[in-house]
Amino acid sequence: MTALVGYCLKDGAFLVADTQRILKQPGTEEYWACVEVSKIFKLNESMGFASCGTPSDEARLKLQTEVGPNTKKEEVTKLAVQIYSGLLSNIKQIDLNLIIFGHESGSGFIRQLKWDDTLGSFEIKDYSANQIVTDGFEEDRFYQIAKARLKDSISPSNNIELDLWAQFVMRDIVGWTSNYSSDYGVNPVGFPIDLMIFKSNCSPTYQRKYNPAEDLEGRVQSRFASDIYSVQ
Repeated sequence: MTALVGYCLKDGAFLVADTQRILKQPGTEEYWACVEVSKIFKLNESMGFASCGTPSDEARLKLQTEVGPNTKKEEVTKLAVQIYSGLLSNIKQIDLNLIIFGHESGSGFIRQLKWDDTLGSFEIKDYSANQIVTDGFEEDRFYQIAKARLKDSISPSNNIELDLWAQFVMRDIVGWTSNYSSDYGVNPVGFPIDLMIFKSNCSPTYQRKYNPAEDLEGRVQSRFASDIYSVQ
């Protein structure tokens, strides 16, 4: 399962995802294995990519090899639709959404591609500055958590501290999804989590957090200096 949360900046984009993948026994509906995987990837210095749902590593690897250092958002979207549609069109039911995020011409963007089984195509939705995007098996609930935690992530300098916000949000999501543990044999969402941020004035940054920091509230209130995760 997946929990993915993003925040679009004026000059970039931020994304956090859990790293838990639950696998079914082939040919059955029985969940039998839980493994740690990456769900967020860098495509080039200005753009990243994430998948939410059924894994399709072959398609993702093909997309990564097709994207060059100067490939733009529209071209990446076209490539992703072409590559993943070819994979998904032969499958009757599959749960897979894609996210492209980063900056282009100095402006941040997040683009969500949702696969529609009925139409056999992707529905595309764009997010702009100060908007939150959520994806996963309880998307609306994840959004409520993410939005509520924004106010708790504002430092004395009046910055939203996105790395701390991500830990607040994922900690809450993991606590909430523990209700599903009996269905899957394990909590379907869990730490570690991956964080990736793109800003137009600096190199992209990636981090893996194995556990939420202790006293997140105190860390927010004691952060006076800005860093790459600080946004107005």
